[in-house]
Amino acid sequence: MYVGTIKSGPSLSISDDAGKTWGSVNITGVNHVFVTQDKVYVATGAGLAMSNDVWKKWVNKSKLDGLASDTVLQVSAVGNNVYAATDAGLSISHDGGQTWTTKNTTHGLPGNNVGAIFAHCV
Repeated sequence: MYVGTIKSGPSLSISDDAGKTWGSVNITGVNHVFVTQDKVYVATGAGLAMSNDVWKKWVNKSKLDGLASDTVLQVSAVGNNVYAATDAGLSISHDGGQTWTTKNTTHGLPGNNVGAIFAHCV
């Protein structure tokens, strides 16, 4: 179980025993958590935190890595495709978050502040 709170200091808590005990991860300002079978994605005000070992090691992606903005509001993923809703457009990765492209109003979105995203296999 993953619980994120919007506060300074560690704000991602994790329980592997149905909420009986909790541990925290040093990720702050959590906006959204998305979990697949083998990966965890955390949207924050400082980018997108990703873990592919359930929660032990984290990598943070930011605007410097190609995201549209450091403010990631939500995240969704299907396979190696990762979609990050930011306040400056929709950032899309087809290689598990290594590289990013951005879609915004110049690509047909009605606005750049993307507040929600959900992706699924078709």
